Amino acid sequence: PNRMNFVVSSTKTFDGENCRTVASLAEAMALAGERDLYVSGGAKLYEEALPLAEKLCITEIHREVEGDTFFPPFDESLFDKVVEAVCPGDIPYTYVTYTRKAAGQKTISAV
Repeated sequence: PNRMNFVVSSTKTFDGENCRTVASLAEAMALAGERDLYVSGGAKLYEEALPLAEKLCITEIHREVEGDTFFPPFDESLFDKVVEAVCPGDIPYTYVTYTRKAAGQKTISAV
């Protein structure tokens, strides 16, 4: 509720209450203005958005799964990682938040 959803697509149109189809991530960003923008895939959209992202909310699944679409690799050293939850079960996973470090911020490690 109370959020606008932008579907990035060049082949289909989805329009409804709080939903609008746009042709590109750039168009979605322009229409979002100062509002937070969340990207929910697919793979090419993730790749395009990743360099712009300030925060990544990722579910890391601890199991090999078949598929042809995955979140792209990224340089974790550019982000601070916080483990939000560890969830055991048939498909164990960890919910983590990566927050982009400020420019020039260095990582200090104790050995």
